Amino acid sequence: MADEEILNTFDPAIPEDLLPQPEVSWEYLFQPDQWYITPEVISENFLPLVLSFAAVIIAGLIFLFARNKGIESKWYKDLQKGKNSLLNDNNAVKIWLVLYIPLAIASWLVYIHGGQTWNRALTVYSLHLIVNVLFAVSYWWVQDLSLGLLNLITLIGVAMFTSSQFNSVLKFASYINTPYMIWLLIYTVYFGYIWYLNEGKQLLEEAKLARGGSNNNKTVKKKKAGIPSDVKKKLQLQVQEQKNVKVE
Repeated sequence: MADEEILNTFDPAIPEDLLPQPEVSWEYLFQPDQWYITPEVISENFLPLVLSFAAVIIAGLIFLFARNKGIESKWYKDLQKGKNSLLNDNNAVKIWLVLYIPLAIASWLVYIHGGQTWNRALTVYSLHLIVNVLFAVSYWWVQDLSLGLLNLITLIGVAMFTSSQFNSVLKFASYINTPYMIWLLIYTVYFGYIWYLNEGKQLLEEAKLARGGSNNNKTVKKKKAGIPSDVKKKLQLQVQEQKNVKVE
């Protein structure tokens, strides 16, 4: 009976970030009373908004610094970049920096609707910004295409996890980052093509040659090991006897 009373009285509170959220639809745009961003919200949370934009501005400055350092190098000028002018690095950087804006707004909304305190979603978001900047450093500064491609693939995974964390706090914060996620997928495919032209094609050819060489070595060894040693001795004796007969 005592156990049943304990079970009946145990009623844990559901965390606010797990409460059902209203579905976001296009009708939301025409209902100002339900908007997440209003002059009142901005005035009450102006400092967090400034800090959110400051974080992406710092990331953008590091991004630009690494890019400006790399594009002047001989290594970068010698790269084969394909013929897609729409996704060249100049346009890519512009698109990337513009898409930082919804990232800043989303992180600010997550702070507000996450209890106006630092939470797990913001921690994952901070990790995402670091990986984001590491791509620019590995590509333009370190000048390593393989490392850059690895960073891009990692960035997609971290960005998806960040979006899921934002979604658990506020669906709208996750939805406004959809263009950013699409951009990451498109640019990763393009960057993978650059990697293939400059490093991947050669690596694949070397691997193919190495695999073919090892197969040839195995075949030669099998041929050499195909005649037993005792048979070889008998053949050598027969040849020697034939030579002796001819001499006599």
